[in-house]
Amino acid sequence: FLVLFTFSMSFNLYAQEITTTGTVVDQNGEPLIGVTVSVMKGSNGTITDIDGNFSIKCNKGATLKFSYIGYKDATQVAMGTKMNIVLTEDAQALDEVVVIGYGTVKKRDLTGAISTVNAKTIEERQPTDIFQALQGEVSGLQISNNSGAPGDTGTMLIRGASTMGSGVTPLYIVDGVAVDNISTINPADIESMEILKDAASAAIYGSRSAAGVIIISTKRGKEGAPARISVKYNHSMKKLGHKIDQANAFERYLKERAGNAGTSLWKTSNDSLHPNFMADNDYQDLITRMAHSNQVDINISGAKNKMSYYTSIGYLNEQGIVLNSYLNRITSRTNVDFAVSDRFKLMSRFNVAYTDKNNINTGGVINQALRRPPQMALYFPDGSYVYNNGGQFNPIADAYERVNKSVSYSVSLYQGAEFQLMKGLIWSANVQGELKVNRNDQLIRGDLVSSGISSGSNDAKIPRKLSAETYINFARDFKDHSVGAMFGTSVEDWRDETFHLEGSDYVSESILTSNAQQVKDLTKTKTTYESHAMASFFGRVNYSYKGKYIFTSNLRYDGSSRFVGNRWGLFPSASIAWRASDEFFFDWAKPVLTDAKFRLSWGTNGNERVGNYESINQYNIGSYYNGVIGVTQTDKLANLDLSWESTEQTNIGLDVTLLDGRVSLVAEYYIKKTKDLLADEVIPSELGVSSMRVNMGNIENKGIELTINATPIQLRDFSWQTTLTYTKNKNKVLKLSEGKSFVEDGKYLIEEGSPLGQWFGQKALGIYATDEANAYIKNSDGSFGDRLVPVYQRDPNNYNNYIYGSNGKPIFSHYETKGGQKYTGDVGKMTTAGSVSKGGDIIWDDLDHDGVIGDSDRRILGNGMPTWYMGWTNYLNYKNFSLSFSFYGSFGNKIYNKQRRDLLQNSSSNMTPLARDCYRLWKYQGQITEVYSSAKATTGVNNARELSSFFLEDGDYIRLTNARLAYRVDRNFTKRFHISDLQLYVYGNNLLTWTKYKGFDPSSISNSNVLRPGIDNGRYPTAREIGFGLNVNF
Repeated sequence: FLVLFTFSMSFNLYAQEITTTGTVVDQNGEPLIGVTVSVMKGSNGTITDIDGNFSIKCNKGATLKFSYIGYKDATQVAMGTKMNIVLTEDAQALDEVVVIGYGTVKKRDLTGAISTVNAKTIEERQPTDIFQALQGEVSGLQISNNSGAPGDTGTMLIRGASTMGSGVTPLYIVDGVAVDNISTINPADIESMEILKDAASAAIYGSRSAAGVIIISTKRGKEGAPARISVKYNHSMKKLGHKIDQANAFERYLKERAGNAGTSLWKTSNDSLHPNFMADNDYQDLITRMAHSNQVDINISGAKNKMSYYTSIGYLNEQGIVLNSYLNRITSRTNVDFAVSDRFKLMSRFNVAYTDKNNINTGGVINQALRRPPQMALYFPDGSYVYNNGGQFNPIADAYERVNKSVSYSVSLYQGAEFQLMKGLIWSANVQGELKVNRNDQLIRGDLVSSGISSGSNDAKIPRKLSAETYINFARDFKDHSVGAMFGTSVEDWRDETFHLEGSDYVSESILTSNAQQVKDLTKTKTTYESHAMASFFGRVNYSYKGKYIFTSNLRYDGSSRFVGNRWGLFPSASIAWRASDEFFFDWAKPVLTDAKFRLSWGTNGNERVGNYESINQYNIGSYYNGVIGVTQTDKLANLDLSWESTEQTNIGLDVTLLDGRVSLVAEYYIKKTKDLLADEVIPSELGVSSMRVNMGNIENKGIELTINATPIQLRDFSWQTTLTYTKNKNKVLKLSEGKSFVEDGKYLIEEGSPLGQWFGQKALGIYATDEANAYIKNSDGSFGDRLVPVYQRDPNNYNNYIYGSNGKPIFSHYETKGGQKYTGDVGKMTTAGSVSKGGDIIWDDLDHDGVIGDSDRRILGNGMPTWYMGWTNYLNYKNFSLSFSFYGSFGNKIYNKQRRDLLQNSSSNMTPLARDCYRLWKYQGQITEVYSSAKATTGVNNARELSSFFLEDGDYIRLTNARLAYRVDRNFTKRFHISDLQLYVYGNNLLTWTKYKGFDPSSISNSNVLRPGIDNGRYPTAREIGFGLNVNF
């Protein structure tokens, strides 16, 4: 009895319930909000408050567990004293949850190639759009800027070009719903972005995933977290990032002198007494400005009584660096999750966005400013505009007086539900609707055009999308075995309406509506209506044994109304992973090797992004014949057998984590083959049509990707984290229709066995210094041999200079070979476009040695697409200070500087080349220089032809894309003002660029058309940005 009594008393003492309190902080001593505190082998739990404090009831001697996403778990025994817990960041992060299609998975269990970008990374970039947030952060993802104008987005390519037509950009999934446009998403609302790069990961999205998938998850209230108000404000200043060498008045005079070379002086259009020709304008300074931008983001989040919520409103007022360009954007997002019961949950999403954008006509402002002679006046003495001066219009007047305004409204609603049918079995369903109204009003004043007649248009586009989906997820663990399955179905319906009104001769140019047009253009005034729909069935199974051997398989079956004869497509995938580090024979490496996993995946994805009705014949209603309306068939022939593009991809991956997460490596090798390419095939005009959309060929992309993460320094007060990404992609055309190669747009050779984007043209070797310099050995069979060296009479008493005759040319003596031997044989003269080349003309490489420069002398001159690119990102923390900076580099491409070519084609006497070209223009016989004579730029021998190596430039660049320095104010101070967190920062974007390219920006080259990449025709330039801001949490 005494033994039993003693045992009972000791048990009661041990089981004594106590209240344990404490504080949880990070390595820098900053409180952590929302840390989960639970009793191991018990049911009690709580979370830390805004100051990192917690209070929990437990038995004395119980072990408490502290868990927080991104940090390593910690445990401590409760003995009744106040606890001080320090959590360290988990660089390994293998338990991090990754969003995949229709579910989530722990990072350690991934079998596909998926990269994640989190909210912290986004915040460090201070982006205004998603494209800025992602550049350089993810291997395999290439981003090019289409324009530097406010609100203009870039182009994303994942693992190269997988198509020749539409569908080159990824599929975007926002909170589980596919969207067509992400430009109105506020980056401040994003919690994470997952980039699905291989077929195994993306196949669950089937027919729209060939170009990869980007899954965007927006922020939500954290369960159990207190209400939180966050306010962010930043102000930035932008200016032109790089000025090109535009000619001034003196350099313009050199150009005029070059066109009239001789022994006499030549007049110039500069005239100090003429008010129209007495200026020396720096147009780049005049059409650009120091632009200011303001951005405010406010959000409220929290969770209470089974409901979590997040609501935000964001305002962006962004001036463009070009005069009168701007963007105003207002966004609002509300996410609410409500647990009706322990088994039933409702999820609601509501988003609205408004944008107001003033567009600048690039040709009328930027390109006009670059070609306009600098001495031409912009204003009359009374201050009014000089609109037209010798066919050159006023770029400042164009910027302020041409109207091109776009306004957009969008609203989307989402309602989802989850119900736990039984343990491990969850049914999900959702419906979603999106409606947009896009308006564009344009008016060109009569003063801005040669005709003097005003013209304009009014556009309205109303796209609407409805979708619904339902699916069941099953996941259970059975000792060492984990199994899962998912099956679902979805339907989507799109409708697009457009209204277009166009006319001219406005009664009043202050009225934008079409009722002010005195002349209506009935051939262009129209309305359109289009619709298409998709139905899908999809599923996934997965299995894991001890987390060591993992298998996943996806399957999707899509049907699209865009196809008739081949309406349905099947897209399967399978992937496996082996965690080698868990094998006994790797035990020797465990002191260094934390985790090692090999992955292998295979799958097929599709592309159905073609016109809605290209499988059937289409007709135009509205053609007029003698004033009578008619119906005509379009010039595109129907193709009943049109089908999906199919992309098959194999991926081999390796994930290695070393030194308990201090170093990690992700390596990928992929082979990506696309067959049945969707493209337009030209049809003989005798059939009454011009083209037909067909499945015509195959292409292949091969590449490697590397991502290295490291924490070289991890101390209490100082840490340094760094990430390096590297991508190399090789593209090749495997098959074309009937094996026939073709030249795209007169510039690109598309042929089997070669990559897309090959520049195809003549190679320039230099400039003929004299007429006699065009001389070649003429062989007996009529072919041309080596070029001969002309010898001229020289004056030994005058520095051995040429002796010129009365005709202004050096006096010719004889020819010599390259070896210095006098040549007396037949001399051949190279001809181009039917004319003999003279002094000042380009020396072209005669590939076939026939003495005639033509199509047979065209060759591959490089490629418009980069072959490899890299990114390097760094985060440094010292006490309350943090510094981040990123570099991005792109290599291996050639850019066609069409802007320079247009300025050098001399199509008008008032066209002005760049300054360097004004100095180097060929002016007289005997001049050794690098730029051809302006007299025959596009006439005769056509020196300024498209395309040649003369205007191709190295497109390689390295850029300091962004830097940010922040200071977090001590919490002991901010708590006095009920502020839980206050951070001040300064930042910069597009700070430095190292490149040989002479245009505005080597990154502002659109690659959205993979058949025609790498052309710089004078886009809106990018800006260098410096800003400051603050983040406040209450």
